[in-house]
Amino acid sequence: MGPNQSAWCSYLEPGLVGQAVTPAVKIYSNQSSLSPEVTSKSEIPQEELEGGVKTLSQKLSAALLNISIKEDLVKQHSKVAEEAVEGITKAGKNVS
Repeated sequence: MGPNQSAWCSYLEPGLVGQAVTPAVKIYSNQSSLSPEVTSKSEIPQEELEGGVKTLSQKLSAALLNISIKEDLVKQHSKVAEEAVEGITKAGKNVS
């Protein structure tokens, strides 16, 4: 990560980093108080959006697969731990 990038920039698609976003602030008068509304205008080509969606979908699929694999490992470890506790409990009963 470069010196001018914050941590969240690492999650953006390479084509989106450095895109100019024009902020606009509108202030509405509501009786005696002022309420600012911040909006942004950014023109991103359709092809770039579709490419970003495809990349994010692939990353999401990989993350879901990773979670599924880890859940299976947790189940296996839990079963082994339960069997170990059961074995220790049976061994303790046989000693008495």
